[in-house]
Amino acid sequence: MHTLFFGTFATYARCFVGIFSLSLVEAAARAIQLGALGEVSGGTFAALEIPVWAARAGIFFVILGGGNPLHWQKGAERLQEYMKRPFGLPRVWRPMLIQAFLFSLFVLLANAGSELLAEAIASQGYAAPLNQTEPILFFFKNMIVIPLTLVFVYQAFCFMQENATKSK
Repeated sequence: MHTLFFGTFATYARCFVGIFSLSLVEAAARAIQLGALGEVSGGTFAALEIPVWAARAGIFFVILGGGNPLHWQKGAERLQEYMKRPFGLPRVWRPMLIQAFLFSLFVLLANAGSELLAEAIASQGYAAPLNQTEPILFFFKNMIVIPLTLVFVYQAFCFMQENATKSK
């Protein structure tokens, strides 16, 4: 049976280069927005939303393409096939709940680890002259938590649809 929790990490590993590259763009733009290079104007802040959201859309295309964003049509066709099936949540709600809980624990630990790392970097003066933890923290969150959550949501949809028509 397809496991949602481990399937998320398997998909992330398969798509690592594309996801990591786009996450780096997203994380850098978000850190700049939050003052990593100094204070930014409202217009610059708004303009930096474009690469953030473009990178997130790109990550989704990488996931759909199984690592190659140019092959996103295959994943889109898979989703269209799934949409023709009945929705499988009533049949798989217990495993979904357990695996969503496991993923939530992972996210909680990743957020706590990101916060500790950001505080350590700022306290050592590596973020000088600002010594702010927020841009560093959001850099790591945009590199780790957000991409994995996008993969998890895609995997959750596939998990429910794959299990919708299987017999008990």
